[in-house]
Amino acid sequence: MVSNRRISATWFLPIFATLLLAGCDGTPTAPTAALHKVTGKVVLGRPGSMAGIKIQFVPTKPGTGSRFAYADLKDDGGFELSTDSAGDGIAEGDYKIKLEPAPQLPGEKAKKPLFPSHLMDEDGSGITQTITSSTTNLPPIKLAQHAAPVGSGTSRVRD
Repeated sequence: MVSNRRISATWFLPIFATLLLAGCDGTPTAPTAALHKVTGKVVLGRPGSMAGIKIQFVPTKPGTGSRFAYADLKDDGGFELSTDSAGDGIAEGDYKIKLEPAPQLPGEKAKKPLFPSHLMDEDGSGITQTITSSTTNLPPIKLAQHAAPVGSGTSRVRD
């Protein structure tokens, strides 16, 4: 009977080691998708510095290799997307887009946002974008002041 226990332990150890290396739930982790350098521009319907506003690209289908990407807008609304480090790019996939206002400094007088509040939610913004391996420069994301976004190129606006 002692030999049966040794055989069971002998078979169990390689299986346990494989599960441990594969991950806690026993499934291997998905490979990281390649990132592509992508630039773009947000255009508002009124003048104003866009510095400090953040744009975020949220994957519509998590687990497909696409990952959350972001950028800080420049004064003119230009941006370069980042995923892991500054300017490294974005993975291929379908994304919903949202904006975040520039942070308010302590003691600073409250400013009226440059864009409508529905743009701060990726599901409410209605702005989507498909990134492919050939995407390098996105068409302008045109926003009317306090109105629905106006898309062009591969940008799609939800009705």
